[in-house]
Amino acid sequence: MSFLQRKEPEQPRKPLFQPETYVDPVIERQRRIPGMVLGVPMVIAFGWLLWDQGSMIGWAVSGPRLAEGRFELIVLHMFAHGGLMHIIFNLSALAALGPAVMERLGPLGLRSFAAFMALFLAAGLGGMAFWLALNPASTVPMLGVSGAISGLLGFLMRQPDPQG
Repeated sequence: MSFLQRKEPEQPRKPLFQPETYVDPVIERQRRIPGMVLGVPMVIAFGWLLWDQGSMIGWAVSGPRLAEGRFELIVLHMFAHGGLMHIIFNLSALAALGPAVMERLGPLGLRSFAAFMALFLAAGLGGMAFWLALNPASTVPMLGVSGAISGLLGFLMRQPDPQG
């Protein structure tokens, strides 16, 4: 009786991460455009308000601020950030998720660009509404684009990968 086992020939393993399938650099660049269209104003607003006022807390949203009639904060809070690391992490997430979302929405065009912006805005507003529902009278305001980023991630989780 032998303790030696006959080994089967090893099958080649698939790589853990698949390389990018786009060979056209124009398509690859176009997938990044919606994220840049959103990211550039965030960086400009961050630098401007940080230089001018020292922080972006004036753009944060809360129940009491909305009760005062400051409805512009509904959109502005998505472009405000609490600090340098906050904006870096949010822009990194946007840069990572934006191209994948655009890949699922189709080639860059007016329809897919509008769909990306609508998804981003709706997710950001949904995140704000959820936060306000949990903290209706809180004097601690909310700011940042994390709700919209989470919505993009949720979209990716629900949409199949077009490349199989």
